[in-house]
Amino acid sequence: VAIANVLCVSMAGAEVINVTTNADNGEGSLRQAIINAAVGDTIDLSGVQGETIALESALELNKNLHLYAPLSEAGEPSVTLTLAGQASNARLLSIAPANNRADPLRVILQGLNFTGGRSDGDGGAINADRTALMVANSTITGNTAVGAGGGIAARDSEVCLTASAVEDNEVVARREGGKGKEGGRTGKRICVCERERAPD
Repeated sequence: VAIANVLCVSMAGAEVINVTTNADNGEGSLRQAIINAAVGDTIDLSGVQGETIALESALELNKNLHLYAPLSEAGEPSVTLTLAGQASNARLLSIAPANNRADPLRVILQGLNFTGGRSDGDGGAINADRTALMVANSTITGNTAVGAGGGIAARDSEVCLTASAVEDNEVVARREGGKGKEGGRTGKRICVCERERAPD
């Protein structure tokens, strides 16, 4: 998977699907938009700018997509994804091809704040498998995982962070034992590309 492929995703001929409600599911929701989208589409969250989407379970993404939310007037991510108060432990977003024979995915996440994810496995906020993932103008903070990657976990993937913050995420019990904080911040002109393989 080449991270350059993410940066060169062509939106020519792609549709724009608008999110119009911060409900977890149903017509106009982000979850339904992901289900309805075709490969290469853009999901526009401008309609819920400044709102929080409380998820009952992880969003499942298995196709090339661009999730876009505009920045606030202060230049911060304008849409927050978190777990609903009554939700059981779950990460916020799982990204993986539909099957082992499918091509690797190319995904862009832009203008989003991921917080409050709680995974019993890897990736408290995001778990990416066989994906070229670009996270732009976003924050990933305050998430927890039992496995690896309190914020983001990636297997056979490339992750590019640009103008984004990944900080104050926690691994509560790594497979090799121990506890610690994970995170870091990238400058607005810096793209940090990281390749990692989840532990067996």
